[in-house]
Amino acid sequence: MKRNVTVLLGVTLVLTAALSGVRLAAQMAPADRATVEKTIVANEQKISDAFVKKDVATLKTLIGDDGFGVDMMGGKSMADTYKELPTLDMKITEQHLSDFKYTWVNPTTVILSYTWNGKGTMMGQPVQPGYASTVYTKRGANWVAVFHQETVAMPAPKN
Repeated sequence: MKRNVTVLLGVTLVLTAALSGVRLAAQMAPADRATVEKTIVANEQKISDAFVKKDVATLKTLIGDDGFGVDMMGGKSMADTYKELPTLDMKITEQHLSDFKYTWVNPTTVILSYTWNGKGTMMGQPVQPGYASTVYTKRGANWVAVFHQETVAMPAPKN
């Protein structure tokens, strides 16, 4: 009898722990990943549009204060980017983001990767297609960008 009580107690503890783990995982997982992914893409488009317009006020609503970016010219804090953006020699007349891919790091962090194409100039040079990734994290009720990187696409090899 004593053994049956011990086994029953052990099984009860294991089931309780398993159910607690399932409940915790459900609480941590976003209710609807597709909705979050649509929000992140919309935010990325807003950031891209605001950057082209040199709209620092809008950028500050979508990017964390501790944000950082890396491109062909190196790494830079958003504070430095905000200072330089108004005088940046950039004339983008058209842009398009596509081929979105999502990497969920955890329930509150997502890496968005995509292809950028556009027309215009940056520092007097024609812009080139490229690949970009932005790390988004949930802060409070909002998804904000905290890291961004860009890589210029290589031209196709000539045969």
